[in-house]
Amino acid sequence: MYRPTSAITTTTPARPLTPEIVRLWGWDRTWDGARSAVQCTLFGEMVKRAIPVVREYHSDLFHDAQWVRDNVTGPMSFLFMVRYHGTHVGDSAEIAEQQASTEPRTLYRVTVSVDGAGQWSATFAPLVIVPLVEITEPAGPAEDAEVAE
Repeated sequence: MYRPTSAITTTTPARPLTPEIVRLWGWDRTWDGARSAVQCTLFGEMVKRAIPVVREYHSDLFHDAQWVRDNVTGPMSFLFMVRYHGTHVGDSAEIAEQQASTEPRTLYRVTVSVDGAGQWSATFAPLVIVPLVEITEPAGPAEDAEVAE
């Protein structure tokens, strides 16, 4: 269970803030030829990062898919935040980061690019990682009695 309070303890990520490059689609240098495959695969990569973290407002992903469809129109960069209470993409990710304080989250700069051969890729570069720290409930009276015996 996660409790969004100032008492949350954050830890340093076990891995460094290393960008991950994923192949989206290839071999078409034109946006008209690559658009559908690039947008679909990009959204799938966003979902892959959200599923292990998001516990509430999964419907944000619906809006993220619409945002990708409407705003990813070729090579570009944008912000994407994954947190316990849903996701944010584009300008809303920047606003959410400014208001986030200690809430567990990962803020990515996502860069969509194409090389000279028409290979489309996305770089997910984590800018901020505040890990989720699971809080376990204290043992109840019955469990305490068993331990004492």
